[in-house]
Amino acid sequence: MDSPLSTPLSLLSRTLPPNAAAPPAQELELVRRLLRVRAQRRACRIRLAQLSTLEAQAADALERMLRQRAGTGPCQLRHGALVWGLRPTRPRIRLLPGVLSDAALEHLQRTAPHYVRSHRAIARRRLLADRHRPELSALLQAAGLEVSVQPQLFVGRAAATKATPLHPIPSPKNSPLSTPL
Repeated sequence: MDSPLSTPLSLLSRTLPPNAAAPPAQELELVRRLLRVRAQRRACRIRLAQLSTLEAQAADALERMLRQRAGTGPCQLRHGALVWGLRPTRPRIRLLPGVLSDAALEHLQRTAPHYVRSHRAIARRRLLADRHRPELSALLQAAGLEVSVQPQLFVGRAAATKATPLHPIPSPKNSPLSTPL
């Protein structure tokens, strides 16, 4: 039988036998709290989805603006200067289009078994570590793999510089800073 906590408040009277006593007020309060928390979670999920779409739209607009201003230097805004550019992402081993992972695994198993893990998976970190070896590029091509590094847009604040006063600020004569120790 379902507990009163797993059923909505409106169904609570239907689940109780006709001769049973009404549930204690404490259980009813717990059911009300549970339903309130579920409604708040649902509202938070909806708000999170709205914020995610706003974030994606803002990122697209910012990227378009920054690509239009490429090469013009930092962008002065009200809260400081923005710098941007393209930086490479971490290298990744990817399958070429149309190549199945099982086929690549079988090819590596036959030709270079030290690049296959003991539980029959491609040792991607080992391949990335050896990616600069000349013979590995032919092996990757034959296995249907590639090392990809994609440019990623970054946006950040310009480094803050310390402002130096134009005129030195005189210290008072009897200041503890001006007296010798």
